[in-house]
This record gives sequence, structure tokens and C-alpha cells, in this order.
Amino acid sequence: MLFRPDDETKVVMKHWRVIEVSSALNREKTRHLVGRVGDYGRVCSPIQEFDTETMSAITRSGKRYELLGYPGVSVDAEYVVESWCNLNRIDEVTDVTHEYYQGFTTSRYFDIMDPL
Repeated sequence: MLFRPDDETKVVMKHWRVIEVSSALNREKTRHLVGRVGDYGRVCSPIQEFDTETMSAITRSGKRYELLGYPGVSVDAEYVVESWCNLNRIDEVTDVTHEYYQGFTTSRYFDIMDPL
């Protein structure tokens, strides 16, 4: 589901990760949280601030994302990321979660993947 809920100011995200993206149309690299909010996958607007002590981020839209639990992958979030990348003509995606959560590596995704 691709939508933009404007009435949110604080969002709790689980099964989250951080990606860095760019496209041939716009070489500016931006970083985004990807994860599950409630029952839906979500990609946030570009991260503006990130606090590793509280594991929270403020995005360009002004929303505060509170990250719940360990990084991970959700099938719903991956579907949204793929659709979002196609819609925005993103051609380069790099997982940078390890820069935000020490000790986490991409190879651990499959050990903690959310099945739904």
C-alpha cells in the first residue's frame, strides 16, 4: 500500500532497516527507514536526524519514527520498497543499517525475517 498519512507525527516502526538510495535522474543520495508500521510496510521520507540512544529518527516530513526492537525484514515492507523504488525510478539501493545499529549485518536478515 502506497499512501502518505499526513496526520501522524509519531510513528512506531518494527522490523526496520535503513537504506540509501539514488537514481539516474537524481544522484543525491538519501537515506530512508523501511519497516512495518502497524499492519503495513512503510518507506519514510529522507532521514534528517537519527538518535542512536533513543533509536528514533526525524524525517524530512517532520515525523518522528521510534524504532522498536532489532532491525529486520518484513515481507510487506519489502513489497512497498520495491514498488516505491519503481515509482521513484530508484536504481541504486544500499543497505546501511549497520551504520545505525552496531553488530547488525545483512546476513542476519534471514534469521529474524517477519513472515507476514
